[in-house]
Amino acid sequence: MPTIPLPFIATGILLAVIAALLLRGMRNRWFLIFLGVAALQTTIVGLRWSTDLSWLHHIQPVFASIVPLSAFLAFSDLDGRRPSWRHMVWPLAMVIALLWLPAAIDMLLSLEFLCYGWFIYTGKPADGVSPNARLGSETTIAHMRKGVAAALVLSAASDVIVSAVLNLGYTSLAAPVVATTLSAVLLVIIGGLLGRTGLEMPPEPNHQMQETEAPETEIPEAIASQAFPEEPATSAPLLAEEEARETLATVEALLRQGLYKDHDLTLARLARRAHIPARTISRAVNQLHGFSITDLVNRYRVEEARRLLKGSNLPVTEIMLDAGFQTKSNFNRVFKELEGQTPTAFRQSGT
Repeated sequence: MPTIPLPFIATGILLAVIAALLLRGMRNRWFLIFLGVAALQTTIVGLRWSTDLSWLHHIQPVFASIVPLSAFLAFSDLDGRRPSWRHMVWPLAMVIALLWLPAAIDMLLSLEFLCYGWFIYTGKPADGVSPNARLGSETTIAHMRKGVAAALVLSAASDVIVSAVLNLGYTSLAAPVVATTLSAVLLVIIGGLLGRTGLEMPPEPNHQMQETEAPETEIPEAIASQAFPEEPATSAPLLAEEEARETLATVEALLRQGLYKDHDLTLARLARRAHIPARTISRAVNQLHGFSITDLVNRYRVEEARRLLKGSNLPVTEIMLDAGFQTKSNFNRVFKELEGQTPTAFRQSGT
């Protein structure tokens, strides 16, 4: 019975992930570019070890050098950062090594994977909120970020180990098989983690939707004074007091109009509606309230959920969606942090 090489199975999985993400409406280019690069890389690896095409030996390291770079660019896009063209030094270094210093290829690839694993792990925004991600998705993104970073570091370590095994003169068959297997499995893992992360970056709305005003909603002015456990501090430079208060007033006016009900609300979208830079909004909220913009939005969402739980017979799931939450786990967690009990218990208590 004929068998399919593992790298081709990995390619099929990565292509299936791309198709699933497109069907779910994901249009974030750098996440899709990474998955495409990863699928191409696993295909090249499979062809290299199952055919006699010598030219594949030359292009594989170049495409391998694009894998961690594209993963880093995906997170940079999520975090609203514009990466420097200096990052292109890695693919260029790989081409130069292929032409004049082939012995340095493995070392350069391992170093690149280690560097980008570190860049991704440490590159999160200062206040923990990625401007282009849905507000409230910070925990999920943090887990995915750590997973991708760990997989890149593990990939670098595996390359070093396999290279050492070959240099020590062990079987020439086992090492390539191990290297191929690890490479394929790690690329699928990274692809899955990045695909999950990309789903937290909603597609851009059209211009008409951006300009549509939400109806006015009755939300108490004192909502931001509610206690929130483990309030994160910010190390960003302080804004002038007047600027911070004007910024916060503009943001809260938009939230009181019901903007918090948008499941796809991001800091970047809020900034466009307020005509204020995202970083200024984040600093103003942290400076005046001591918590993040996500925490502020969650207060409005929880207050709306409280109102509906007390004043309607709607199912809890429907209330969750009406209040702006996207997942039940996040809704229950945030509601309990602010109210001390779950939404169901709150409704049953009649408080």
